[in-house]
Amino acid sequence: MKNRSHIFIGFIALAAIVAGCSVDNSYNLENLDTEMSFFKGSDFPVPDLKPFLIGDYLHLDGYDYIVTDEHGDYAIRFEFEPVSFVVTVPDLGADDRIAVDFEPVEFEFGQVPDFLSGKEQQIAPDLSEMQIELGLDSEIPAEFTASCTLETLVSGEVNHSYRIDNLPIRYGQNTYFVKEKALGTDDIAVPGLGSILSPVPDALKFSEFAVSATADQRALVTPGADYDMVFNALVQTPICFSADNRFTLTFPLDASLNLDKVGLKKAELWLDYDNTVPLNFSLDAFALDASGKRIDSVKASTDSEIAGLSSGTACVTLTTAGDLRFSSIEIELTVSSNSDLSGAHINKDQGLRFHSMHLYLPDGIQVRLDGPANQ
Repeated sequence: MKNRSHIFIGFIALAAIVAGCSVDNSYNLENLDTEMSFFKGSDFPVPDLKPFLIGDYLHLDGYDYIVTDEHGDYAIRFEFEPVSFVVTVPDLGADDRIAVDFEPVEFEFGQVPDFLSGKEQQIAPDLSEMQIELGLDSEIPAEFTASCTLETLVSGEVNHSYRIDNLPIRYGQNTYFVKEKALGTDDIAVPGLGSILSPVPDALKFSEFAVSATADQRALVTPGADYDMVFNALVQTPICFSADNRFTLTFPLDASLNLDKVGLKKAELWLDYDNTVPLNFSLDAFALDASGKRIDSVKASTDSEIAGLSSGTACVTLTTAGDLRFSSIEIELTVSSNSDLSGAHINKDQGLRFHSMHLYLPDGIQVRLDGPANQ
């Protein structure tokens, strides 16, 4: 067999000389392409990310005054200790104001989550649905009028003061609903009330309580007599999103892609998402080297925004001027402006979930058979 090979090659060379032309380049091994592509059009699965939940991000659990309803909506709710005091009805000749023996009452918040404290605040809460339910139980057999002052305290000093006037007191139990805007006949409007807990102060304090009555109503009771009265207050408000949101979420993919030793021209990261948060997110991605640092030369582009309360598919395309080499990918989500969020309640189960993730290689992996990647 060896002798026949020599004869065959010699025959070809002789034929070339006789014909007076050069050897065909297809037989020249120096012209072989040493770069080859593998896995063109292949998909590589990427493990699903841990779902992002608003409740985990805001850390609102573990506070006595922050509760969730049966739907999982967060709310602030706390009750003042009832205060009993005495009203002494003066003689008919006195003015309308009636002396009361009222001791100020306050509610201290103690520890406050960063989300509501104003420190490092990235999602501004909307507390405009604030409501204070006031109760007055009166033993006075006549109709009187009351007023009180509500103050916010920060480091022991008064930060805001709200005056609540014209509370009609009738014999028996009286209930009032104090709101920023009056919506019903039993509502009492106090402008600016929705800002009383944004940020949450150190304490809320009812510092003053005053009672007055006209002469014809004072005539219905015994002059100089003492009458008992009980005051109580319940403060509650749902915690809602506002239009002012500014935060970025980073998700490193929990997978070592090991693409730092082979060359790519393009890679596409495909992912399905389910977004139950009423926030729009812009999607970005970054390639990381083996040490976890971002590779600035690798550019990422995306085809769409992740809209609030939606499901869909997104694609992030990674490209570079040279060979695309990286070890892993990091996803970055930035909240974009949402002007129509007022009144959307924050729910502990709202979240963003990525699934069915895979890396697609449209051009495959290029490997140089004589290059460093093959050594």
